Amino acid sequence: MSQIPERRLQACSARFVITASANGLLPDVCLYDTMWVMKRTALFLREEQLKKLLTLSEKTGAPVAELIRRAIDKYLLERAKELK
Repeated sequence: MSQIPERRLQACSARFVITASANGLLPDVCLYDTMWVMKRTALFLREEQLKKLLTLSEKTGAPVAELIRRAIDKYLLERAKELK
């Protein structure tokens, strides 16, 4: 871990994040608790959605990204039959 430049580490809802490459040619990935690999993505939220997520984030201590992942996981579980 000490060989990775500090600027390559970012906060994550799990233990740590390492971006994929020092040369920037590979996409960013997140090593989530050393088990889950995450890919960076972007999405557009309505202002009201973001305000509510920020409020929840402050109250729970969970980052907004983690709250969004949890909501997506719940949605995907509800639609699991359609994914088979």
